[in-house]
Formats: sequence, C-alpha cells, structure tokens
Amino acid sequence: MRVNRLWSAFKENPGKALLVLLSLHVLLHLPFLNLPPCSIHVWRQCNTLAVSRNFFEEDNRILLPRVDRRGDQSGVTGMSFPAYEWLLAQAYHVAGTDNAVHRGFSLLISLITLLAAAACFRSLSESAWLGVAGTWAIAWSPEFFYHSINALPDVLALATAFTSLWAGLIWRKQRTPILQVLTLLLLILAGLIKMQYGLFGVLLGALVLQDHLRVRPFRRIQSTAWLLGGIISLFIVLAWYRYANALTKASLLTDFVLTIRPVTDLSKAAGIVLKNTLSDLPELMLNYANTLFFLIGFWVFIAFKNQRRDWLWPLLAAGTVQLIWYILMLEQMRVHQYYLLPFLLISTLMVLVGIRYIDQTKWAVLLPILLLIQPVLASARILPARWLKSDLGIPAEFADPVQLKTLQGNIPDPQHVIAGPDRSGCIWLYFLHAKGFTFDETRQLFESDADGPDLERYTRQGARWLVTREGELSEAEAVRYNLVIHARTGRFAVYRIK
Repeated sequence: MRVNRLWSAFKENPGKALLVLLSLHVLLHLPFLNLPPCSIHVWRQCNTLAVSRNFFEEDNRILLPRVDRRGDQSGVTGMSFPAYEWLLAQAYHVAGTDNAVHRGFSLLISLITLLAAAACFRSLSESAWLGVAGTWAIAWSPEFFYHSINALPDVLALATAFTSLWAGLIWRKQRTPILQVLTLLLLILAGLIKMQYGLFGVLLGALVLQDHLRVRPFRRIQSTAWLLGGIISLFIVLAWYRYANALTKASLLTDFVLTIRPVTDLSKAAGIVLKNTLSDLPELMLNYANTLFFLIGFWVFIAFKNQRRDWLWPLLAAGTVQLIWYILMLEQMRVHQYYLLPFLLISTLMVLVGIRYIDQTKWAVLLPILLLIQPVLASARILPARWLKSDLGIPAEFADPVQLKTLQGNIPDPQHVIAGPDRSGCIWLYFLHAKGFTFDETRQLFESDADGPDLERYTRQGARWLVTREGELSEAEAVRYNLVIHARTGRFAVYRIK
C-alpha cells in the first residue's frame, strides 16, 4: 500500500519529484567535489583542465587552445571547440583553481542537463510525470552520474543539446523567430563542442518536418529559416574542425582526436560491438533497471502501432545517423564509453514507452521499486570503483595535496620539463603544473634514432629538468647524460639536466 501511495504521489506531484531528483543528484556528488582528476578517463580530464588553466594563465583567446605537452612550442593545437575549457577558465578568475571549482562547474552543468531533459521528455511524451521519469533515467545512467562532476566537454555538449531540443520543441507550438534562432545557436554550440550531438538536431528536424507535412504547414519564411539555419549550422561546425585540423597540422601536437576512427578488422569490430551491447549499454549507459524498461519499450514500440505516437520517423532518422556515427568512430567506442552519451536521447524515449506500458498493467506496482533502485545501482557501480578506492588511478604523490605542492615547488623552471614515464602524455605535466615533454617508457629517453637519443633532442629544444620515479634511471645513465639529482618527494626524483 505504501508503494502505491508513493507512486501516486510521484505521478500527482512531478515538480516535487523533480526537486527530489535534483537534490539527490547534488547530495550524492557533494562528498567528492574536492577529489583531483582521477579514475577512468583521468587523461581526458587532465587534458581538459590543462587547456582551461592555460586559458586562465597564458592566453584567454578561445580560438587558441594550448596543451602542456608542447615541446619548445606555444602549445597551441587543434581540438573540438573549447567552450567548456574557456568557460571554466572564466570561473577560475572568480573562484580560483581548486578541484572543487571544476567539479562544481560540471555539477551545475549536469543540473541544467537534467532540467532541460525533463522539459524535453515532458513535451515529447505529453506527460509531466513521464518527463520526470525520463530525466530520472538519465540522472542514474552510471556514465552520466560519473561524468557529472568530471572535467569533460561532453557534459556541456549534452546540456546545450538538450536545451536546444527544448527550445525547438517549444517552437513547434509557438513558432516565434527568437525560439528558432535560440534553437539553432544552441545546436551549433553542441555540435562545435562534440559533433555527435548533432543527433539532437536530426531528431528535432524530423519532428519539425513531420509537423509541416501532417499538422500545420510552415510559412515560407519559417521553412527558409530552418533550411538556411541547418545549412549554416553544418557549415560553422565543419569550418571549426577544418580550422582545428589546420592548427594540429601546424603544431604537430596531436593530443586530441579530430578524425573518424572506423575499425576495418571485422573480428575486432564485432568484439567492440558485443562489449558495447552486452556490457556497456546495460551496465554503464542505462543501468540494469532502465535496461528492463528499454527492452520492454522497444518491444512495445515495434509490436503496437498505437504506442509509436509521432516518434517513428524521427526516431528512425536519428537512429540511422547515430548508427552511422557509431560505425565511423568505432575505435573510440572500445574504451571511451562517454562517446555513447548522445544515445541516451533515443534510449530514454524507449524507456518511457516501457514505463508507460507497464503502468497500464498489473505489474505497475513494480515501477516505483525499479525507479527507486536506480540511484542505488548507479552509486554502487561508480562510487566504490572510481571515487572511494585508495588507488585513484594516479600516483599517490599527485593525490596528496601536501606532497604534490612540495613536488611542484621542487621544479625551479616548470616551463622546460621532461616528465614520465607517462603514456597519457598529459597527466604528469598537468599535476606538476609544468610544460614540456613526456615519454612512455624510460628506455625511449636513451635509445638512438636519426636525431640521437630523445633526452639529447629534448635538451637541445630547451628541456632543463627531468621528473621521474626513483629507480627508473640507473646511476650509469645519470652520469652519462649529466643528470644531477635536485630533489626527492616520495617516489619521485627531480633531476637537473646539466
């Protein structure tokens, strides 16, 4: 009986339910706002934060993003449009560069995402409580839950994409020019940050076209505005990536992937698809409770025409574009699960079909139970494995603020540093607050090629300090290459290159 009352209260008071959701989302993340960048995809967090810090400390021009692994260059290189990084740099001017600033910044953006998603799903489902159920499903996607406080551009791309869709859905009813312009501007920003979020524009475009053909035709100026707006949006996004690739080509600094990455090996491709489908989708993207809703919703959507409402052709259009992008970027899907975040738009619509169907059956009593266990499932998947472990996926000295500050202070000239071994090419330099060079394995420093050993080449390019773990260099190597120990902190040693 209590479960029935709870479910009735949820359906009758969707605004209060949304407030509970947002409050719970904040409360579960608050204990971890002071964590340094860590755990899965820590390299991406560090590269994002390095670009932000360089906007803050060196050059605030958004068109010239800079990385730390720059050799003897300025660090300017191509990347997806650095809106997240630049906005975070402005927050640094106000609040400083503590870890809580970037995590709080992302948390705020994730709240905007949830609010916009609730409005979108309310409009699409024509139900206030289903709108909250949709944003509930997204909030407890373990992948979204994890990245809600991470320095990841995709957080802002998802927020702007949902906000663009929200504005577009309002336009379908009001058809005012300001909403049309706002929709296009937000969609352009989402595509600039991460191109795959153009998926939201495809869904909206199909809905708008369907309205024109079936409901109420547009005036000619409205049709022209949408057509020209879509063409201009695509042109702006492509122009940015052309410019970004030119920056990369000029600097040869390849920290960011700006090209398609399909997989031509069929067995490898099949392995990635199976992992994404059988593991990543239910465990990380949807969570197991929503997977049940998704499967039921997909079956209902296929089996019952009356459940398709007006979503069939828009979903087919968006799904086709999503599939094409997935294939073109399949290599990234192997370990970069956050590339699948746009899929939450389509999957959540199926989740809502499943929830609506179950609510009309004798199994409706299970709905509040399945909804309530979602935050438990998301927390159980993310908290112990990523934020509560003693090993945060970074050297212990980086996780300890006192040791880290000491280590940073032991580098007299942080602009000319060699750091490693660090396969990421960015984690060590970010934490050391340094610029310069990295290496994957220590032997690479001493192996000769046409330009001599890397250590000698880096020295000719201005490197003056080497930061590595104790034991990585033999005494003979230190003597041979004139490396003099300058300071030690924990397992780290700072050498002066004579």
